[in-house]
Amino acid sequence: MSIIVDRRIGEMQHRHGQSWLPEEDEALEAALRSGVSVDQLADHHKRSVGAIRSRLKRLGLIETGPSTPSASDSAAIHAEKEPLETRLSAGIDQLVATLLNLKEQAELAPPGRRAIATVARAYDYLNVLLRETVALSPLSTREAPSDDPLPDRFRAALASSVESCVSDPMDQIIALRLLGLVGDGGYVTLAQLSHELGRSRERIRQRRNRAFRTINAALPRRKGSRDRLRIVLAELSPKADWSNPAVAARGIVKFVNDNVVAAQQLTLMLMIASGAPGQTPALRHAAGLAAMEACRDPELLGHWKLDRWADVALKAIMHGQFAYFNAPPQDMIGRKRSPVEGSRGAAIPLRSDKLGRMVMCESGMEVKVFTWLERSEEVSWYQEQPVAFPYTMEGQEKLYYPDAVVRDREGRILVIEVKPIFNMFRQQTVEKGLAAIKHLQPRGIGYLLVDSSGRTLSDLAGHPYDRAVAEKLEALFSQRAVPFRVARDILSKPSGQFDFAAFISMVVNRDWAVTHMPVTISRLPIGSSFRPLLGFG
Repeated sequence: MSIIVDRRIGEMQHRHGQSWLPEEDEALEAALRSGVSVDQLADHHKRSVGAIRSRLKRLGLIETGPSTPSASDSAAIHAEKEPLETRLSAGIDQLVATLLNLKEQAELAPPGRRAIATVARAYDYLNVLLRETVALSPLSTREAPSDDPLPDRFRAALASSVESCVSDPMDQIIALRLLGLVGDGGYVTLAQLSHELGRSRERIRQRRNRAFRTINAALPRRKGSRDRLRIVLAELSPKADWSNPAVAARGIVKFVNDNVVAAQQLTLMLMIASGAPGQTPALRHAAGLAAMEACRDPELLGHWKLDRWADVALKAIMHGQFAYFNAPPQDMIGRKRSPVEGSRGAAIPLRSDKLGRMVMCESGMEVKVFTWLERSEEVSWYQEQPVAFPYTMEGQEKLYYPDAVVRDREGRILVIEVKPIFNMFRQQTVEKGLAAIKHLQPRGIGYLLVDSSGRTLSDLAGHPYDRAVAEKLEALFSQRAVPFRVARDILSKPSGQFDFAAFISMVVNRDWAVTHMPVTISRLPIGSSFRPLLGFG
C-alpha cells in the first residue's frame, strides 16, 4: 500500500507546477460533465485534489462558494439545473450550520481561522444566491425599467450578466467598477480601486483578471443573461451581427465605455452572448483589436456619456422668465436637513467629483438623479436638501424640504423633487409642489417634480382614460372620500383589469386628492390644483 501511495505522490510531484494544456482542460470538462469525481480526476491527471479544484474554478466549472464533500463534487457543474429555491434553502442551512459550529467553538475558546473562513465562505455563497433571487425577480434593481433609455437598459443587462457569472462578492464589485457598469459609468483605475478597497494594486489586477476569465467561461451557460442581452442588442440594431468583433466593439464604445481594457472585455461578452464560440485566444485577440480601433474612433468617443439632465431639465415648471444667477443663492448653500432625520432611513453617500465632497442621498432614486447631475456638462453646481418651504396639509403647518437645487452653466436655478410614480400624484405632493412654486416663481427659479426615469406629471397626464368611468367615480366622492378599493373595482370593470396609468391620468387631469395610508380618493381642496404643476398658470 505504501509503495502505491509513494508512487502516486511521486507522479503528482512530477506534474506539480506544469501548465495546463488546452486538451487537458477539454478532457477535464468532459469528464466532470459525465459524473467523474474530483478524486478520480486527480488520479487521472496526476494532480492533487486542490490543483483539480483550482483549475475547475478557474474554468468556471464549479462555484467558489462553500466546499461540498468530494464524492459529490462532480454534481457542482449541474448546480445551475437545480431549482433556485432548493439552492437557496441549502445555502441558508449551510450558513446556519457553520454559525452554530462557530458559536460552539467560541464558547470554549477563541475560534480558529479555519472556522471563521468557513462561515465567511458560507455567507458569501448565500449572498450570491440572494443576488440571483433578486436578478430573477421583475422588481430587480439591476434590471432597468422598460421605459428607461436604451443605453441604460444596455448597461443594466451587462451588469446583470457580470453578477450572474461572478460569485465572489469582491471580484464582482471590482469587475462592475472597472467595466464602468455602476455609478455614472466612468472608468475607475486600478490605483483608485486599490485605495478604495484597501487592497494592493496587483491584487486588484489579479482579481479583475480572475473575474473576467470567470465571466467568459460561465456566460455561455447563463441562458437568462444571454437572452436579456440579446433583447437589448436587437433593439439597438436588429440586423447587426453582434458576434462580429467590430460591430460589438462599436456598440460598446458608443453606448457603454470608451476605455480599452473595459471595452475589450465587454466586446467579448457581446460576442459570446450573440453565439460566438466560448473563450479562445483567437476570440480574445479579435475583441482586443476591435476594441482598440473603436476607442480611437472620434465619431464614437464620449457618446456613451448620456446627458439625461439636459432632456429632463426641459420639463421644468417656470411661470414667467428665468432669472440668471452669477453664483448659487446664499440661502440655498448647505443642507437644511440631514437625510438621516427623515422618515426613510439612513443616508446613502455619493462621491461627487463635481463638488469635491460626499453628497448625502435619501434613496436610490436620488442617487440615480444626482448621477445625471454629475455626468451633465450643463450642471455647474448642485446642493442636496437646500431649502425649506412652509405648507399646509389638513389644517397642519409643515415644512417641505426639496431634494436638491441645481445651477446650470447659464446661471439658471432649478429646485428638484424626486418621487416614485406611485407618490407623484398624492395630495401631499401637490401641496408641497404648490408651496415651492409660490416661493420660487417671484425669484425666477424653476421647479421640477420628476421620477428616476425622467417622467413628470405632464407625461403621466397624457395617458388616455375613460371619461364616463371617471365621472361615475366622481359621483361617489362628491360628498365624502372613497376608499381606494372601491375606486379600483369601478375602474377594473370595463376591461377586467386595473389600468394604473389611466388612473393616474384621471387623478391629475381632474384634480382628485389621493391620500396616503389609508388611501382614499376625493376632490382636492379649494385653491389646490395640479394645473400649476403641469406648467399651466
